Amino acid sequence: MTMNNHHHQQQPPPLTASGGDCGNCGAHLRGLLHNVRLRGIQRKLCTSCVLRLHPSSFCPVCFAFYDSKPPHPSKRFACSKCASFTHSLCASTPPPSPYLCPPCSTPSSASFTFFSNDTYAGGGRRIYGKSVAVILCAARIASASMSKAEAVVWIEAEKKAKNAAFARKRAREALENVALLITKNNVNATQNNNGGGDGSAQLSGSAASFFNANKKQNVNVSQELFSHHDSTIARINNGSFGSCPQSIISAQQSWQLKFLRQSDRFCFNGLKKGFLESRLVNADHVDEISIVDNATNAAAIVLQSVSWAFSQGSSRKGYVIEVQLPFPVTSVSEIVVGIRKALERGKRNGRKARLAVIDHITSMPSVVIPVKELVKICGEEGVDQVFIDAAHGIGCINVDVKEIVADFYTSNLHKWFFCPPLVAFLYCMKSSNTNDLHHPVISHEYGNGLAIESAWIGTRDYSTQLMVPQVLDFVNRFEGRIQGIKKRNHDVVVEMGEMLANAWGTHIGCPSGMCASMIMVGLPACLGISSDTDTLKFRTHLRDNFAIEVPIYYQTLKDGEVNLVTG
Repeated sequence: MTMNNHHHQQQPPPLTASGGDCGNCGAHLRGLLHNVRLRGIQRKLCTSCVLRLHPSSFCPVCFAFYDSKPPHPSKRFACSKCASFTHSLCASTPPPSPYLCPPCSTPSSASFTFFSNDTYAGGGRRIYGKSVAVILCAARIASASMSKAEAVVWIEAEKKAKNAAFARKRAREALENVALLITKNNVNATQNNNGGGDGSAQLSGSAASFFNANKKQNVNVSQELFSHHDSTIARINNGSFGSCPQSIISAQQSWQLKFLRQSDRFCFNGLKKGFLESRLVNADHVDEISIVDNATNAAAIVLQSVSWAFSQGSSRKGYVIEVQLPFPVTSVSEIVVGIRKALERGKRNGRKARLAVIDHITSMPSVVIPVKELVKICGEEGVDQVFIDAAHGIGCINVDVKEIVADFYTSNLHKWFFCPPLVAFLYCMKSSNTNDLHHPVISHEYGNGLAIESAWIGTRDYSTQLMVPQVLDFVNRFEGRIQGIKKRNHDVVVEMGEMLANAWGTHIGCPSGMCASMIMVGLPACLGISSDTDTLKFRTHLRDNFAIEVPIYYQTLKDGEVNLVTG
């Protein structure tokens, strides 16, 4: 038996295997089925299905296995229809444009086969010619997938061992707590017999110190707090959906049960008090803070008010001027100059800027905007109102609405403050115009002020919006509290970003002082990403093949512009 390809010749032994049904196409085979781990599930697949489901893992002409190292872009052709890469030497000369690999170039995919006609010579199980390369390629892909599966099993085993050790540690701590309480009670009883006095207060202080210290112990975050997360996925996308710890989810469920047990008592006695306790943002008046679902909901409230002003004739026909953020950003002054130019355009022909909408942290690209300075500039230029959209604000950067002095400020609490999804706050500075603000969902609280309107928009699950005090208690368990968490996030993300940029020979998207808990890192130019479609394909590739979830951003270069991020 012989195998010919561009790289080597060898004589593998005859292949024998029990037959069965392919777990993908359902075909019944007497011959070889490969054990493959695909998207976390172990399946038995025929050779053709292994190759069809892993197009980026091999050359579809010579069937060389890439082992996660495809050829350099200068030595390959990428199929315009699937994710396969063909060696330049293997492709037809000249190659068609756009290039299609052999499976994709067949008019009917059902008629295409990876095998030649000599697969089973004489009806036996010896395999000849091109089919040897096909089967060996599929076998190598299957072997690589099972190696990854083995690594996952080891990780899970280590995780369970750590969980067991952590449980034993918590059990010891619980016993120590019980012993301390018993000692405290015994001492209290003795002191009561002796007349009490200051000693009781001193002992109570000692007990309180113990529990405070216990709360600030270093916590194994992945084990205790986020065991409900998929441990096989590297989640580098906290900015989209946040990370709510298990203890907060459990506390939220207790709120839900309170409502279900006695709904009337909950709505009439507990809901209003719970909303008041959740409005913890620093403001002059508690009514300046409304609890809403998310920053998008808050933006709708503000823009609805502005649109009413135009529809009722108090403002003339409006225009929208969008300020393009320079990227990469090298200094704060670039942003300030861009805003000043936009305000100058807005005042031409006697026009007036009615509303400035400014991000506090842009997400892609990720940059911290100097909102305090920009709000001041807007005031100097006669802008009627300023709305700061800080979807990533709370838990990511310092936020003091009294220092920023914007008319409106909103921030989600689920992204960086550990709340469950669907909770944000909207700050509205008290003025003569605040009575024109209303929640988009109208209920019987309409007209009683935005804060009260937002606290009741009909029967629904309000548990996420009542969780803020519990989340604050959770955050305070950590050293430095929220300030410590923000500093650690910033320091680590800058360190990782600079490490990747140095390894790839690229650059970060802005100075480290303009980053918060997110950072943009240029991808290597050799990846050939040149469109939004490429970014989507690459993100899907990282998710499906490497279990990495990370946002990818592409910005089209202007004429004559040099890409300073990717190098």
